[in-house]
Amino acid sequence: MDKPILKCAIVDDSTLQRLSIVRLIENHPALDLVAEYNNAIEAKMGLAEAEIDLIFLDIEMPILSGFDLLDGLTV
Repeated sequence: MDKPILKCAIVDDSTLQRLSIVRLIENHPALDLVAEYNNAIEAKMGLAEAEIDLIFLDIEMPILSGFDLLDGLTV
């Protein structure tokens, strides 16, 4: 039986951190990277349109934190 594939998004203001997470996701057979955002404001708009199962989320970001982003997302 095949493992389910989780659709993932990355939200991180650090380019190096995003690249590290991208590499980890690409090497994991059950993960599919569908979106990558460099700030929470961009992510808020993009995630409203996407079906995402898992978010790799930086908490400390300028203007809008990761927690603020989570508070604004609807399930």
